[in-house]
Amino acid sequence: MTRHKRRHFKPKSIYLWHRYLGLAAAVLVFILSVTGLVLNRTEMLNLDSRYIRSDLVLDWYGIEASQGASAYKVGESYISQFAESLYVDQHKVPGGYMPMVGAVGLGPIIAIGLPDTVLLLTRKGRVIDRVMIRQNMPGELTAMGLGARGTLLVRAGDAVYRADADLLQWSSWQGNRAIKWATPTVLPAALGDQLQREQRYNILPLERVMLDLHSGRFFGRYGVYVMDAAAIILLLLAASGVWLWWQQNRKRRQHRKHQLKLGVRA
Repeated sequence: MTRHKRRHFKPKSIYLWHRYLGLAAAVLVFILSVTGLVLNRTEMLNLDSRYIRSDLVLDWYGIEASQGASAYKVGESYISQFAESLYVDQHKVPGGYMPMVGAVGLGPIIAIGLPDTVLLLTRKGRVIDRVMIRQNMPGELTAMGLGARGTLLVRAGDAVYRADADLLQWSSWQGNRAIKWATPTVLPAALGDQLQREQRYNILPLERVMLDLHSGRFFGRYGVYVMDAAAIILLLLAASGVWLWWQQNRKRRQHRKHQLKLGVRA
């Protein structure tokens, strides 16, 4: 009668599987660990206010610069807007803004008209003040200009309003003198190209990339499943590591018992 030998898992094969699983998961575990450590320090590292400037990564995300910028010329300066970003020449104005309707110069100050606000800036794009005007007028601003004496004028609906010297009070203006309304202009090609690149470099926050790397979404539609596989591999590594430890511990106990038996016989 033929005897069938019982098959047992060989520790050597488990060691090999443990090693191969470890090698397969090493890169993914490295990504998970590093991105996890970085994301735990989001506020400290200002990840939400730091942006990716790598063309390779931006191309991977399919991010393009906004086209069709609006622009006004104030003296020798160009005021332009790409999407929600405002620029005074090459200087970016902090924050995001609704579409501007005009820009004029008030001495050293630049006044930019937005649908519900007059934004006051320095010539280098630093915000001086935001004058909310919705409560003084029936509708949104549609134009901005200057009167004969340099008075700031805006159009809201069908009416024109004049600001006082401090831009605090607005009154209906019925003057017949000519108003020099701000008219759009075209940016110089070199400045336009520079600002398009700069605007593109202020779209993708570093925090978003870290989150996508951590979850696997950075690698496309199947990236999440790859990271899920890495988590499963970690579980298998933990299980195989415990099994190998148990096997080694059992062998050591058996070896001690064997040595004790030999000592008793002697």
